[in-house]
Amino acid sequence: MTRKAEGHVRECASRCGDVSLALLLAFLAVLAQAFLPCASAARGDEAQTGRAPGVFIYSDKSIGELVKEQGISCDKDSRFWVTRNGEGTCLYIWPSTLPSDPEVDPVLVVRSRSDVRKLYPPAGMLPTGAINDSGEFLLCIDMNSGEFVLANGLRRSVPKATWANRQTSGLDPGGRYYFTASDAGTEVVDVAEPNKVLARSKYHATNICATNSAIYLFVLRATGSADEDQYPKVLETYQKSGSTFELEAERRIPRPSSQDAVVSVEDFDPESGRVLLCGYVDMPLSFLSARYLYDLKTEKITRLGSCAGHGFFLKRDILEAARK
Repeated sequence: MTRKAEGHVRECASRCGDVSLALLLAFLAVLAQAFLPCASAARGDEAQTGRAPGVFIYSDKSIGELVKEQGISCDKDSRFWVTRNGEGTCLYIWPSTLPSDPEVDPVLVVRSRSDVRKLYPPAGMLPTGAINDSGEFLLCIDMNSGEFVLANGLRRSVPKATWANRQTSGLDPGGRYYFTASDAGTEVVDVAEPNKVLARSKYHATNICATNSAIYLFVLRATGSADEDQYPKVLETYQKSGSTFELEAERRIPRPSSQDAVVSVEDFDPESGRVLLCGYVDMPLSFLSARYLYDLKTEKITRLGSCAGHGFFLKRDILEAARK
């Protein structure tokens, strides 16, 4: 509970003499603050339109219906991993669980209602969740040697992540750039030339996005043993300079709500300068967790409803087009 809420409770208690009633009043005040401004938020099963043009939110239920239409078995409790391509014109629907035999549950490549296809990894390869804009598995793991195998056939050993330095990695939606991050900092490489470092940050990156001339890193300026998603979060912009990228600008991403224990970056649109954020609230108020749209140009934060489902910046409503 925040200091403001604690003060409200004490004030109510002094007036009514009942702490339990005061807590209830404070709780109702929190609910009103959370929900009244959001009466027009989109429903979870529908794409978000109107209030946030270009932002689409899909529920696992809607995704599951499309998966079933493609002859792939799933139940009402299935959860999917969904990613997009760099242009925002295609969705990749990954199976709800990692199968022992990848041919059992392929990745669905969804471009439009007439272009839904099943993508299988090469024999003996385990997909890692990386697909480039050409619709190829960008990174697979050789199930015999344990090596990373790139789309161009290059191989590299799998880095051993450790909890000690909170090592993480990520790929930009277009599949061109890859980062590895730890408490020591972040390095960005070209997927086609993984031994060449294109950009370095002193901080721990959590997300990456890119255009033809720039690389965008969302990094943590936290220190010590802070949680990976603790604030402050900063967007670092690296502009192309010769054969590498140089840091050009930094922008702090504000915490949408003081109640948020963890805030994650769900998607970023460099063209419009908008960021999709998910703010997660701890129990017992976890139902207050919400999705937000932050505009870097106007510095305005708009609440879009709950953080359920999958949110993206897309050129059109791909999932709806696929189901017509």
